[in-house]
Amino acid sequence: MNVENRTKQYQKNELEERVLLEMNQTLYPKELELISNFNNPEKPVIFIVGAQRSGTTLLMQLMIHFFELSYPNNFIARYWNVPYIGAVLYKSLSKNLNQNNKTDLTSDLGYTSGLNGPHEFGYFWKKWFPWQSWEEKKYDNIDYNILQKQLAAWQSIDNNALIFKNIIQVSFNIEKIAELFHNAFFIHIKRKPEFVVQSTYQSKKKLFGNRENWFGLKPPEYNDIKNLTVLEQITAQVYYSRKFIDKTLENKKINSINLDYENLVAEPNKILEKISNSLNLNLKKKDIPSLNHTNQIKLSQTEFDKIKQYCNKYFK
Repeated sequence: MNVENRTKQYQKNELEERVLLEMNQTLYPKELELISNFNNPEKPVIFIVGAQRSGTTLLMQLMIHFFELSYPNNFIARYWNVPYIGAVLYKSLSKNLNQNNKTDLTSDLGYTSGLNGPHEFGYFWKKWFPWQSWEEKKYDNIDYNILQKQLAAWQSIDNNALIFKNIIQVSFNIEKIAELFHNAFFIHIKRKPEFVVQSTYQSKKKLFGNRENWFGLKPPEYNDIKNLTVLEQITAQVYYSRKFIDKTLENKKINSINLDYENLVAEPNKILEKISNSLNLNLKKKDIPSLNHTNQIKLSQTEFDKIKQYCNKYFK
């Protein structure tokens, strides 16, 4: 994603980016020293995967609010190269912060508010999996032992399972992640494709000011579909991304469950209980709110009918 093409509201601050990069590089040797005695995470490492605009952020927000989990928040994300240091600093600072205990289930294109709002942690995962889905994966050139140590050290702070929601890098490297973490667990959330396409179509305009820029996952078929008309392009993007994830998770050695966004919204208690049983997690709060899904037609009927035609073509 080319951040230079973003609308003003979503552009990154160059000064902040430069300072944060230098800070992360400077602290990295100390991070390596601090995590040297750790090995592999002992508790589950949970990954939420799925196409963009499928409810991944909502599921993440519900899980971190109702289960005892450690996760990358908007503060720790600034320490993307040294997450253990960032997590320790956040715990120290949070003792003096007036954290809002109300369940905040709002987000804007996946961005959340507040220091403790969940973050995609894109820079972190891009470091470990720096290629596109259709490119050669050069796992042998990367020291994944450091990744294992970082997550094990992070878990040790509160002795919680870790949860991540990074759909861009994680979704196309599931097999390697499952190999690295024996207790990795993947939650694939799906939403009715016509509404994923509609939301992606709207998100392009909001983020870039146009609908030509690519938004979201790039499946292995990216080069074959990137020049399709925009509505067919998005439909094919969602179809091939979901197909890849589904195919990967058919591997019986990979622990996973599938969820539907519509069921999560209709019966959040039931879905969270299903997750709890799968991962042996205990609910820390019982005040699960009623949720309202956003599966409403927000385009012209002509445009939405065109989306449905493409969905019928791909999702046969």
